[in-house]
Amino acid sequence: MVLKYGRSIRIRGIGPWDTRLLTLDPVSVAHVLKNSTVYQKPWQSRRLISNLIGIGMLSSEGQVHKRQRRVSSPAFSIQNLRALVPVVFFKGVKLRDRWMDMILEHENTDAGGALRIDVCHWISRATFDVIGSAGFAYEFNAIKDETNELFRAYKEMFEVAISQGNVLRTIMNIYFPFLSALFPDESMRTVERCKQVIHRVASQLIEENKRNIARTQGSEPLSGKDILSLLSRFFKPVKSNSAIDLPAEDRISDEDILNSISTFMCAGADTSSLTVTWTLLLLAENPEVQTRLRAELLAVAPKDGVESLTHEEIASLYDNTANLPYLHNVCRESLREIWGEDAWAFK
Repeated sequence: MVLKYGRSIRIRGIGPWDTRLLTLDPVSVAHVLKNSTVYQKPWQSRRLISNLIGIGMLSSEGQVHKRQRRVSSPAFSIQNLRALVPVVFFKGVKLRDRWMDMILEHENTDAGGALRIDVCHWISRATFDVIGSAGFAYEFNAIKDETNELFRAYKEMFEVAISQGNVLRTIMNIYFPFLSALFPDESMRTVERCKQVIHRVASQLIEENKRNIARTQGSEPLSGKDILSLLSRFFKPVKSNSAIDLPAEDRISDEDILNSISTFMCAGADTSSLTVTWTLLLLAENPEVQTRLRAELLAVAPKDGVESLTHEEIASLYDNTANLPYLHNVCRESLREIWGEDAWAFK
């Protein structure tokens, strides 16, 4: 397409009045991202996303998006990411143990043959556990089983989102949203049912955080490192720290928090699991790379698990892992292979 039309082309959406800019030129992409208030996402895309997960950072624009980014950024600081290292290691160990149990159970039966494991499915369950624990101090326990109602609600809703479905019906719902309320189909009923479950459980998490804030009466800073605890500093009704007097426009409502929870789950769960799954496939196809990478990781992995590590040792583990040269190269090369020929334009 680039050879035929160039790196920047104009395309049309629905109808001749719906014009779009599609660019693969790195300079143009940088300009668009730098001037996001001018180059906003199409309203059709925003409506489609917000219908699923509310008005979070994936669908908001302007001052709303700016505020949401500002209050969420502290959760992704190096200090907080270091504190979450034990969560990732712990969930990884649980997944390994679960697979080992499945293999032993299979060997003890008369089934015969090799055990087939749906790696993509299990990695997805593990990433849900990581994001639930690290993001919201909530345990899905998806590695153990899939009975958690919040986990099932997210999975069902995401399956509807990525399914092909009725394209014409989807387009009609975007342009005429009242149709989905008047004439809901099975997919819309599934989405609404899942959204009700998510709203109920997430609201309980928010209320629990607000009670924790009220209990300290602003005399102590919140100790939680998860995203929800950090966002709680910006609640409109309550000040989390008496030394911080936040202006009204910097505070966020319960609805903002609800939308942020769904946004982080949507943006983090399947994207991470798919990346890990494809990387594992590439490693399986290149055993010499796999062997070298395993040796590099084992050299810095804690011998007795992460549970007994001190804060200093956790920080050191994060730094050592982040600075592993071969791991860094494998990650970059895997992403390049997965993306395709134009990966250079998005690096």
